[in-house]
Amino acid sequence: MSENAFSTASRSGVDRAVKARRQDVLRMLREAPGAKYAFRAYPSAHPEYIVIAYAARDCGTCELSILRERYDCTRFAELLAAQHGASIEPETTSTGYDIGSAGTG
Repeated sequence: MSENAFSTASRSGVDRAVKARRQDVLRMLREAPGAKYAFRAYPSAHPEYIVIAYAARDCGTCELSILRERYDCTRFAELLAAQHGASIEPETTSTGYDIGSAGTG
């Protein structure tokens, strides 16, 4: 496999994972019509990081990579709530990764 073919194959796999995570947080917003934003933590391809997929209603989506040892779901949700003036409705998934969404406060 040439370097370009490998790069393209790797990139397409990453693109599918990014799309799936973003679709997941958009689904969370659809299921909570009063929520201003939603986020979920996912394992990263690099074990020392986690990926946060974030969606803001009527705005867009993005992803953040955060060192696993520095990530605190509760603190992250509190910072978002303070920024958006919203209340927090945390959940926990069966995989142990935390989810947070904020209502309209």
